[in-house]
Amino acid sequence: MPGVPRELAEHSLNVYEGAKPVKQSIRRYGEKKRTAIGKEIIKLQEAKFIREVVHTYWLANPVMVPKPNKEMRMCIDYTGLNK
Repeated sequence: MPGVPRELAEHSLNVYEGAKPVKQSIRRYGEKKRTAIGKEIIKLQEAKFIREVVHTYWLANPVMVPKPNKEMRMCIDYTGLNK
């Protein structure tokens, strides 16, 4: 996040040492949700809030949550990591 000290904003995943990494199965989204995901990703990349990285050993699917004004908010589902 630009302007915020890395020590304050950076996080890491607390994973048990020796745990086997699990890749979530792919989720399929309809056109409306795919469009909302694409817009959110572009917005976050332009703000330099996220960047593309390659993690072949870990993947979490985006979760689309409806906001009160009927727009969609993108979240990440971390619940499947410890299964």
